[in-house]
Amino acid sequence: MPIDWEQLRIEQPALGPIPVILRDAARIRVFKKGQLLYRRGQLPEAMLCVLSGEIRLVRHAPGGAEIVLQRSRSGFVAEASLDAQTYHCDVVAATDGRLLLFPRFAFQAALENEPVFNRAWINLLAREVRRLRAKGELLSLNSAAARILHYVEAEGSDGAIILNQTRKSWAAELGLTHEVLYRTLRQLRERGGITIEGERITLCAPRVPYDPDHPGEKDQSGWDPLPQMPGGGGASPAGGIDGPDQPRRPGRREQSGG
Repeated sequence: MPIDWEQLRIEQPALGPIPVILRDAARIRVFKKGQLLYRRGQLPEAMLCVLSGEIRLVRHAPGGAEIVLQRSRSGFVAEASLDAQTYHCDVVAATDGRLLLFPRFAFQAALENEPVFNRAWINLLAREVRRLRAKGELLSLNSAAARILHYVEAEGSDGAIILNQTRKSWAAELGLTHEVLYRTLRQLRERGGITIEGERITLCAPRVPYDPDHPGEKDQSGWDPLPQMPGGGGASPAGGIDGPDQPRRPGRREQSGG
């Protein structure tokens, strides 16, 4: 089946600068949930762009626990594999979906010979660096409420965001258990800090200025302390244990490369 590039450019603006010679070499791969697409140690043969579904880059702890390094539901993934000898992690399908594959050597040649494409690729990587920097800032926050408010402000527009993932996936991205996420969302909504309409979350004017990380000081977070809840938060995505309202502290930052 021929690739409809005009439609893809509408759905994924990052594909707009792809030169014709590289488009001609591209192909679509359909994947199923749970499918191991590429194995750690395997030679990278293609650059991957997620068209639909979710792809995860994962490693496994000695005990077998899955460690998610990156999740992607749209756009290029495992960008570092462009110059890598092998994949540094497994590439696994979290849902059914489709990938757009570009032969790696053709991709490298296009970057060398097409200045417009080269600049567009550099800009894309720069945006990824900014995204990871913001992610690092988010994970440095000590309270679940602060992480949620920071995410909506940083990733949304005009104080609102429409989630394009499940609450469970969002919790993992925030470094929280889903129990802590649900509880904190409920508390923020009950206090008038946010409104929730389906997948849309909107920030509201706070009632009591409060910095969750520095009690007694005032800052833009605008929240009084969340009460301690009885019982634990359960297992974290990485296998750790969370306190009642405390986010999981990551042992390492997520990486963007494969």
